[in-house]
Amino acid sequence: IQREGLPRPQLKAVLSMGEVLQPGARRLFEDVFQCPVIDSYRSRETGPVAQQCLSHGSMHIASDLVAVEIDETRSFETEDGGRAAPLLITDLRNFGMPLIRYDVGDVGRLDDQPCGCGSPLPVLKDLGGRVMDVLYTTDLRPIHSINLIPNFIEACGVTNQFQIIQDEVKRIRLRLTPPRPEPAMREQLQERARVVFGRDVDLEIEIVDEIPLGRSGKYRLMVCNVPKPEAV
Repeated sequence: IQREGLPRPQLKAVLSMGEVLQPGARRLFEDVFQCPVIDSYRSRETGPVAQQCLSHGSMHIASDLVAVEIDETRSFETEDGGRAAPLLITDLRNFGMPLIRYDVGDVGRLDDQPCGCGSPLPVLKDLGGRVMDVLYTTDLRPIHSINLIPNFIEACGVTNQFQIIQDEVKRIRLRLTPPRPEPAMREQLQERARVVFGRDVDLEIEIVDEIPLGRSGKYRLMVCNVPKPEAV
């Protein structure tokens, strides 16, 4: 629509689901469709889990449908000094095959403050995608997408679809769909990679037509190919 100047459909809102909504994508949708973008967190196993508040942007948990907990035994520190952990979801309306404290494979944390809109619903924050998406610094410290995406991808203004692949501890491949980044952005990505992963990291930027989906029907934001004994 934007590239070819096609007529813009008149929408009341755009509902995002299926993948974590990144700020660059939100700005693009808002600019093209000229309407609110509402992020919705759902899963195939449990259905709707949380949806964004139109007034304040918080993720209201649908506590009449699900109970959401975090697995404190596997928590980790986020960039702002908080802690996130894998989400455990209990489906309150599935009487055919109950799922109790189901490890859905995503991470986040519960906000101890209610939403400013006055809703009594609990608030989910720092929803960070899948548990498997962990890469490592050159001195083998783990980096989760909650920390990596804002400090590497968003910090450089990348709005392309992307995938970060770690083939070796000191070798990172950044796959981007078109458009090709300008030289200044490439230099910025190189510098941010050294800040985030370590000064001796080698960053390779690949431009691809598309990023293939995994067996789940989604694509992995980050892929770690570092042998497990090495990344501890």
